[in-house]
Amino acid sequence: MLYKATIQILVDVNDEPDACDCIAETMRPLLREFSRDSVIVDWRYASDGAPTPDDGRGFEYAPQRVETSGFTTSHPAGESEIPK
Repeated sequence: MLYKATIQILVDVNDEPDACDCIAETMRPLLREFSRDSVIVDWRYASDGAPTPDDGRGFEYAPQRVETSGFTTSHPAGESEIPK
């Protein structure tokens, strides 16, 4: 039985064309057409279209932007400013 899932992929590239290329190049080898044992049959962009800029909020492994004392810093996901 076939199932369809809508996902969001966060990529760190310079612009929209680079994002499109990155996503296509990443997804292509995962397809059953190129990897016989794969369960991924095909992929396409959702109806809302091409990649758009995003700040990474809501992604588990994206660097998180943290506002501290008027300064904005980035921390890899899971890291804390609090010393252990």
